[in-house]
Amino acid sequence: MPKREFHSSTRLGRKAASAIPHISLHIAAASSGKGRKYEPEKSTVDYLPTGENALGLQSPGSLYQKRRNRPDSGEDAYFIAPIGKETTTLAWAVCDGVGGWQDQGINPADFSHGMCSYMAEHALSWPTTEHLNPQTLMHIGYDNTLADDQIRAGGATACVAVADATGRMRTANLGDSGWIQLRLGTVHQYSTPQTHAFNTPFQLSKTPPEILTQASIFGGLPLNDSPDRADLADTQLQPGDVVVFATDGVWDNLSSQDILSIVSQQMRERGAWERRDDKGITMSDTISTLVQPRGKDQGQQKWNLQSAIASNIVAEAKTASMDRKRDGPFAKAVQREYPMDRWHGGKVDDITAIVLVAVDGHKAEEAPLKAKLSIYPGRVTDASTFVSDAVWPDTFCLTGTLRTFYSAQGVVRAWCEASSNSARPVGDSLRLRCDETREMALSDGSRWVEVVGDFQVETAEGLMGKCTLMMGVVPAPAPAGQGVDVGVGSSWKIWSMRTILDDIAGWPSVNTLSPGPAAAPAASTSGINGHTHSSTPPPNSTAQSTNTDGNTNTDPPSFPAIIIGGGQAGLSVAGRLQALDIPYILIDKYTQTGDNWATRYDSARLHTSRAYAHLPFDRTFPATEYQEYLTKDDLARGYRAWSTKYGVEPHIWAATELRSGTWDEVAQQWTLRLCRRAAANALEEDVVVRCRFVIMATGAGGQEPYMPSLPRRDAFTGLALHSAQYRSSRAWRGKTGIAIGTANTAHDIASDMDEAGLARTTMVQRSKTYVLPAEYWARVSSRTYNEVFPTDRADKLQRTGPGAAGRLMAKTTLDGMAREEPERFDALERAGFLIERYGDIFWHLFERGGGHYMDVGTSQKIAGGKIKVKAGVVPTHYTPTGLAFTDGTSLQADVIVWATGFELNLRDSIRALFGDGVAAQTDDFWSVDDEGEIRGAWRVQHPGLITHGTAQGQARFFSKYIALQVKAVLERRPFRPYLS
Repeated sequence: MPKREFHSSTRLGRKAASAIPHISLHIAAASSGKGRKYEPEKSTVDYLPTGENALGLQSPGSLYQKRRNRPDSGEDAYFIAPIGKETTTLAWAVCDGVGGWQDQGINPADFSHGMCSYMAEHALSWPTTEHLNPQTLMHIGYDNTLADDQIRAGGATACVAVADATGRMRTANLGDSGWIQLRLGTVHQYSTPQTHAFNTPFQLSKTPPEILTQASIFGGLPLNDSPDRADLADTQLQPGDVVVFATDGVWDNLSSQDILSIVSQQMRERGAWERRDDKGITMSDTISTLVQPRGKDQGQQKWNLQSAIASNIVAEAKTASMDRKRDGPFAKAVQREYPMDRWHGGKVDDITAIVLVAVDGHKAEEAPLKAKLSIYPGRVTDASTFVSDAVWPDTFCLTGTLRTFYSAQGVVRAWCEASSNSARPVGDSLRLRCDETREMALSDGSRWVEVVGDFQVETAEGLMGKCTLMMGVVPAPAPAGQGVDVGVGSSWKIWSMRTILDDIAGWPSVNTLSPGPAAAPAASTSGINGHTHSSTPPPNSTAQSTNTDGNTNTDPPSFPAIIIGGGQAGLSVAGRLQALDIPYILIDKYTQTGDNWATRYDSARLHTSRAYAHLPFDRTFPATEYQEYLTKDDLARGYRAWSTKYGVEPHIWAATELRSGTWDEVAQQWTLRLCRRAAANALEEDVVVRCRFVIMATGAGGQEPYMPSLPRRDAFTGLALHSAQYRSSRAWRGKTGIAIGTANTAHDIASDMDEAGLARTTMVQRSKTYVLPAEYWARVSSRTYNEVFPTDRADKLQRTGPGAAGRLMAKTTLDGMAREEPERFDALERAGFLIERYGDIFWHLFERGGGHYMDVGTSQKIAGGKIKVKAGVVPTHYTPTGLAFTDGTSLQADVIVWATGFELNLRDSIRALFGDGVAAQTDDFWSVDDEGEIRGAWRVQHPGLITHGTAQGQARFFSKYIALQVKAVLERRPFRPYLS
């Protein structure tokens, strides 16, 4: 087969989806047998998924009966079926029977149609709790075909696909059938034919014993390739995509550009794609109506979009196959391979095409969902409005803090009490965003309708809050024996309700900040001691100002807010304070912005995606300038560029550390003692400043390295250091190294050691480690954190939901991915690594504070033996040549790096800086409380102290609530938290 030419583009659709992608899959098939007249109306089928409906499923009976009921596709076959009777997850395939079997008196169609029928049957019966991948389905269909006594022999190529409502499409292609994905007038992706030689594709075969005997006598064996040899692909669909699956009857006669031309013409003529002068080809808002089923009596509109495309592709391929003057891809390939044959024209063959059109499921189902929805969102004071196990997370909206309430009675009670004490909804301010009403579905069959709206609240101190309401509603259970009514006028109940504060009316928006050069910080009249101030670092420990009587003051300079820490958390809250016109300074112990990353070990990088790492207000790390997994230097560069762009840099006091602080309860202000360095390693000077708020943005602790103090350290003749001191392994080439620990940093260091050429690298593992492949997490996070979806909206979706539900959803998805690749984890176990393959990433991130590995490649080195593992032991003491362990053994090492983490409770740092009295008024930082909320973070607990930090997403999103709380206090209208 010739290689298919293509034209590609990275152009994106004209707008992002309005929520987590929910792709509605609309499929049609068309076919025409070789030597038969093509009759489109008879041979084109629009697939309408139901829990029992599958195309290509043969009824039990004789082989003669099965042949009579087959579609007009000749030796080609296809199937389309829901997986586990779940209509939002579909499987389909095209198979092409190998015609050479006719020479043996075998009907090749029996094999191809039988295999498709078996795949359809097993897709329908597949357990909804388990993921089905296309290669497994191909195996199942093939194995059952081999076991079917009615199918004596035969062979086929196969192209199998599985896709779900998230838009994830996985394919397994064996042979010269194949697929092509088109996006907005371009070829986005395509499969590559598999051939042993020209016109000799890979194929699945069933060969009877007598033919094998004959072959052994006369030489040669029939081709027989395993499904394990299929090419696999994992593709993300976007609304407006068209994917064509076809047998070689299409690909031999039509090039990729021919297919693109046919599809583009149909998409434009029917209004699915539009050409706009300013944006090129874009997706039309009407596409969701064009894919709906059409009646046969609707004149020119009897074809819906997918049926029209499938029919036109088959018709054009049929015409091309019989045209003796039109050289298609097959003819051109023959001319290259056998130039003396002078082959011209098409290649007559059976022709089959399946066409999938991907549509934003929210829009496709919008009209029927609106008709079903009869609930009035204002009825939240009635427990009967909720299901019994309802959940309500509130983000600073009605409760003035972060709270989550459970059960119908608990939600109603908390709503009523919070409305009376903290903030109350304003009259009829609720406005539903009808265009964002959508149906949501999970792979386990759970479904609900999500309703989004805007409303206002008035706080106890008279602030007017602009808020978002998000409700998940489900049909109310019907009386026994009556089923569930989801029609117009049916009863619905709320199972989840989110209320989220977005902004305060009358204030500048905390969500936007205009770029531009920084102006000189304005003088403060915030009322803190009545002094003006500037963020310019003072020359000495006091700042002089002049009273109206002409006398000189030597009071320290005062600021409404001082941020401690210049990483992601500190910069994020700095930007938010600046957006609200709140004067501040940021204290950073490093000499320049970004050094909190730049000074880490050389190979340090994020193990999460670039799109998750942005700072507020923009896409700090655009794909055109940064790689997907950001290095430490990428992060440092991005931080510096962002702080300059938004005028934050002049507010930063670099090379400055907080030594101590005291709180004046009467004056409600801090006196802080800082230490400033004029230059690296130069003289230090003490500086005293005052402020109303201290914002500790140093993360969840992480400042004090934890390194066990083992006996006989002085006896060890090598080098032992903590990972905080580690930079590179290059100087240790040829030596032996040990990395203590098996979390992210330990894996990075062990990989460094291996790449630096150490003679032996060993990781010491105390207990099981959860290994999460980075690509698994990327599939989950990229649904919202990507190049299209706005980051602030992604944060709102991901950071405000019921934590327990999100945790279960993520675990279900990630565990399913792990089950599809057992060998990946089996290989680690064979290497001696103690692995937890079905872990809970949320527990590691938010409760344990680490202890997992986001695999970006080191696991393969362990599985391959390049990095050794000593597992199930703990070091007991140093030896002159290394370490001894609890099992009585020892390891030799020239270098030992302790990747054992840091003291994680920021409360300990608060105690050291401010004393026991202040620490007693704060909660432990990190882990989760009884409601599933993060402890200690982002709220005013002590009247002048807020703690901030954690991962990029939390640091970015919750920084806005820190700034809003600070401004409310400065305006003497503080939030009144509901804490009952």
